[in-house]
Amino acid sequence: MNEIYISLDLETTGFDAETDQVIEIAAIKFQGNKILEEFETLINPMIEIPAMVSHITGIDSDTVRDAPTFESIAPGLRAFLGNHPIVGHNIDFDLTFLESKGIPILNKQYDTLQLAGILLPNLPSYSLDTISRQLKIDHKNKHRAMSDAHVCFELFQILTAKIQEIPKKTLKEIQTQIAKAHWDLGELFINISTPPVGKKVVQVDDNADKPALKIKLDSSEDLLNLFDLPSPLSELVNNFEARPSQKKLLDHILQAFQRDHHLLAEASTGTGKTLAYLLASAHHSSKSHEKIIISTYTHNLQDQIIYKDFPLVQRLFPNIRISLLKGRKKYLSLQRFEQLKQRSTLESHELIAIIKILIWLDTTTTGDLDELHLQNKENIIIDDICSLPDQKPGSSGFEEFLDRARRSAETADIVVVNHALLIQDALADNKILPQSEFLIVDEAHHLEKTTTDALTITISYSRFLKQWESLLGSIEDARRDSLAFDNELTQLTENFATLKIKSLHQ
Repeated sequence: MNEIYISLDLETTGFDAETDQVIEIAAIKFQGNKILEEFETLINPMIEIPAMVSHITGIDSDTVRDAPTFESIAPGLRAFLGNHPIVGHNIDFDLTFLESKGIPILNKQYDTLQLAGILLPNLPSYSLDTISRQLKIDHKNKHRAMSDAHVCFELFQILTAKIQEIPKKTLKEIQTQIAKAHWDLGELFINISTPPVGKKVVQVDDNADKPALKIKLDSSEDLLNLFDLPSPLSELVNNFEARPSQKKLLDHILQAFQRDHHLLAEASTGTGKTLAYLLASAHHSSKSHEKIIISTYTHNLQDQIIYKDFPLVQRLFPNIRISLLKGRKKYLSLQRFEQLKQRSTLESHELIAIIKILIWLDTTTTGDLDELHLQNKENIIIDDICSLPDQKPGSSGFEEFLDRARRSAETADIVVVNHALLIQDALADNKILPQSEFLIVDEAHHLEKTTTDALTITISYSRFLKQWESLLGSIEDARRDSLAFDNELTQLTENFATLKIKSLHQ
């Protein structure tokens, strides 16, 4: 990569570029992974620095008392930036401040915040602090301009290296879509060259397959005995400790299964209720071969069940299968996504969402749109790419993710859903959920709210605006079609009249 870039970061007295002032500037000029030159200076803002800013940055009014003013360093900074592309984390913030202080920016802009959201999915946060910790980037002096600029420089190396790892077929599709919109970051995906030397991003699977534990679990008593010390559960759960309340809850659930009766239980935080009802469900299903549905309110609890607790349960009951089933709007429709990609022009948020999906499709096995972590306006396209209620299985020529999820639920022993889908299924004429013998409702205190929401129609301003614009577009299309038809009819009438006159003369 022969292009020369500038990694830029500012520290300011606040967030308003019109009224707040710059207190520190750092810029790094680099080519590939080689730093060519650095620019760093404190700035005297000529106003008192707020205590909160001093606490965060370590820069107070005494620190900058003898520092130069912004006006005095502006020519040197402008010369340092030149025409080189500028890299920064949420770079719009920094450049807005520079422009408000008299330095117009015409340079290309590469935002590592936006790029990280595309190339590093599933991070808990995209703050510079979180990213640096996740990627093991040294970030000793947080919220100081030069330290932040160095992190951005290293992050840019990692992100551009990640672009090189995109499969050729996917990269070609991305490049096709980029041509439909003006997007500075698009050049990074188009001008592919030898990847820079950067840190390898390694994703560790904490739920790698582990061998089943050979434990006799023929009876309910065998399962209950696991919760007495010493226990084989210590091999499954770090720092396992016996909890009488957890064992008591497990016993009540097992009895409910055996006696085929209802159970209402309240378990306080720390009881370990999730593991209790999962073990009871797996034990019962392994004996009776009956399907059990578990309904939760939050996606976080669903993830905990699928990715944290059930892998432990499966080491005791290796033949038990679990499936996560969500509502149709949670699944990508490959047919509708293809239609979106066929649009001749795209807004920048649509383009970014499409690129995220294309990269995600190389790794996802579920098509669950919650895995995507779309941001702000990107979420608007969900309505254009999710599965439709009247979409028939296999009708699109694709194996749709929703069809696959429903088939998996049909064959699973335990099916995890959320309250919204549970209520939707209860109201539907054509049942969505597979037939089951038992239902466990966790986070049941939210069930009333979910039912109320399911029976209430709500619409946001952005969604209303989108529907309104779609209606106006349809009306305009109809008007143009009608006008074209009128013109064609007029032309046909004139042609017929001409032919009639000619025939009379002949």
